[in-house]
Amino acid sequence: MNPAQAGKAFKLFSDKLIKESRVAEVAALTTLNGDLQGRIFNQGKATDGSSLGTYRSKSYKKKRQNPPDGSGGRQIIKKDLQFYGDLRGNISLGITNGNKNALGFKSDGARLIATYQEGKRQVGKPIFTPSKGELDAMAAAYLKEVTKIIRRV
Repeated sequence: MNPAQAGKAFKLFSDKLIKESRVAEVAALTTLNGDLQGRIFNQGKATDGSSLGTYRSKSYKKKRQNPPDGSGGRQIIKKDLQFYGDLRGNISLGITNGNKNALGFKSDGARLIATYQEGKRQVGKPIFTPSKGELDAMAAAYLKEVTKIIRRV
């Protein structure tokens, strides 16, 4: 293979890798989404691994135990940030206006709830920020998918 052919082959390879890298991004963000949601909503933990604490408001505890929709009571022992599932269901993969893959809240209302929960009057620490372990797992998922792409190309 002469230098011109090698250059052309490399250009085709790099174009294909860039085009298919969106698949790797989606795999990485899907991994991050699962890890974040498991930590926050199942384990009830903040980014640093500490507990989200407990529900403090007596009126909110009562509302959780007797929801207005009659769907049955929710636990009040530890904060899990789940009531109707709206906050959990609002975190999703999507595409930004700049045509980039992203993970975030679908609505401003959910984003405001998340910000409030991280504030001093509630948990007082980051909750929805990925931990180092979650970022490492996301990077590993990305690398795994890129490796598959390279082997196909």
